[in-house]
Amino acid sequence: MTKVKFIGLLLLIIGIAVVLISGYNWWEQRQAIQSMSHDELNHYLKYDRTVKKRLTEVPGESHAEHLTKGEKIGILKVPSIKQKYPVYWGTGPDTLKQGVGMHDSQWTVTPDKTGHILLAGHRDTVFTEMGDSRIGDLIYLDYKGREYVYQIQKIFITKADDKTVVVKKDKPSLTISTCYPFKFVGDAPYRYIIQSGLVKVG
Repeated sequence: MTKVKFIGLLLLIIGIAVVLISGYNWWEQRQAIQSMSHDELNHYLKYDRTVKKRLTEVPGESHAEHLTKGEKIGILKVPSIKQKYPVYWGTGPDTLKQGVGMHDSQWTVTPDKTGHILLAGHRDTVFTEMGDSRIGDLIYLDYKGREYVYQIQKIFITKADDKTVVVKKDKPSLTISTCYPFKFVGDAPYRYIIQSGLVKVG
């Protein structure tokens, strides 16, 4: 075998390996998505999409507690798109490979506190169907044995470097952020933002 053929074969093998690894990583991250069962959908979809009274604070707020990055802390359920997702603490690359990440910053809080919750997930693995959500849809977030219900109030697209998304809020709020366009190949230039207000705690 000539040197040129050897190099060509080596590059081919490397290329195939990269494709296989990328494909496996994509498949592994897609496993975070779970379809909601028929019984779950019957339970959640019985609620209508009329505008509900927004809560101004979280009843029975909890004290601060230590959470570990990458720790599973809850479940996000979106009945309108028939999907649910595991939620993990933090939004680093390794955490987002597992599923949905809950942002940890001085401007954001956990669901059991009054303030702004920010969830993030990849648009090509976890949030592929999130673009089908509509204003008025209800979003359910299970956290520490309680169910927090939010209603979508605003959906918009902004630049990837928009710093106004991660801000402090005085009322219980939930923001979901993912890259946009959903079918974009490479680093997407925009973010798809869903903003919701707390309407019930169960």
